[in-house]
Amino acid sequence: MSNVKSKVLVLDEDRQSLGETRELLDAVGYEVRICQAANDILASLKDYRPDCLLLNLCVPAELEGKPLLLMIRENFPDLIIIAYANTIEFSKHDLLKADVRFIVQKSLPLNSFLNIFERALNEQSPQLKRSA
Repeated sequence: MSNVKSKVLVLDEDRQSLGETRELLDAVGYEVRICQAANDILASLKDYRPDCLLLNLCVPAELEGKPLLLMIRENFPDLIIIAYANTIEFSKHDLLKADVRFIVQKSLPLNSFLNIFERALNEQSPQLKRSA
């Protein structure tokens, strides 16, 4: 396995959740940055150039009057987007339109959350791995 860490950007407005998610992914070998405001996400993506965006679906859904997920997809067509939320009650049409193929329930036990996250990352881009 390569020593290069996969880069993950996490967007969530909940500080506690951000901290927990960062700790979990960092502990198993991912390079993680966090973004707490939807307004900052495009700049963060441009500056950091992550392999994957882990996006809380409960952040404001629009940016400049346009659906956030669609703006992200238009600007970063190759970005792997994995969505998560406490409840999964979002339009499948909107998620598919933005090419979001995986949704993880936030309230899962940490090991289950990590397993689903890694499976999603591997299925979308098998060359991306956490560092050893």
